[in-house]
Amino acid sequence: MSKKIIELSTPEVVDMADDWYVHATTSHFWIKSRYRALKNCAIFKKIAKPRFFEIGCGNGAIINQFEGDLDAVVDGCDLNMFALEQIKEEKGNVYCLNIYDKPKELIAKYDGIILMDVIEHIDDDADFVRTGMSYSKPGGYVLINVPALNKLFSRYDTAAGHKRRYTKKMLRELFDKCGLEEVRIQYWGFSLLPIALIRKVVLAFVSKENIIATGFKPPTSFVNKLFNSILKLENGLLKSPPIGTSLIAIGKIK
Repeated sequence: MSKKIIELSTPEVVDMADDWYVHATTSHFWIKSRYRALKNCAIFKKIAKPRFFEIGCGNGAIINQFEGDLDAVVDGCDLNMFALEQIKEEKGNVYCLNIYDKPKELIAKYDGIILMDVIEHIDDDADFVRTGMSYSKPGGYVLINVPALNKLFSRYDTAAGHKRRYTKKMLRELFDKCGLEEVRIQYWGFSLLPIALIRKVVLAFVSKENIIATGFKPPTSFVNKLFNSILKLENGLLKSPPIGTSLIAIGKIK
């Protein structure tokens, strides 16, 4: 059963392909690995029974992972009704919300905010993060995941609505602008670097309507399981790879 959506803002067309939400389920190897990389940062032990706010929650994959694995509640918001309608019944609330509307009942309510693969879609990422921080209690955490390394920018990024890919330096500069104390900034997806380079070449020959499926969806369940096994090994052995296709960043609000 789909989760009831609480409409606090008017739904809008967002700069994110709907196709991505169809494929980005909790069974996808990349979604699994992203969560393992986030857990490697080990901040969750510092907060007893946290309540987080996921901004740009999409189809609820992170909500499902957090609530299924941790003693946590995650409320989520997005402006994409197609994505929100994919969310199943969970502990927290789901809002159709433009965060700039700042409903009083949600301000300073949460132990932290979650921005998983969101800010790369935003022109002014610092302003967006600062606005998102207003939903957190003082001293709360900001959890971010972004695509890494602009040399990997491809037609896939364009189709997905990405404005940029990041480096550690870029995220540290973002934290400085937002008044965030760095807790952890680390790459992950080291094993995917050759795949990302191959994808960049292959997608040059793929039709526009098939870019997301070709660039993100594993061709078979066997490939999905294989990549998940490889990344699971990486997540276990390389807690903080020297480089990777993505970046996890955790900041604490000063």
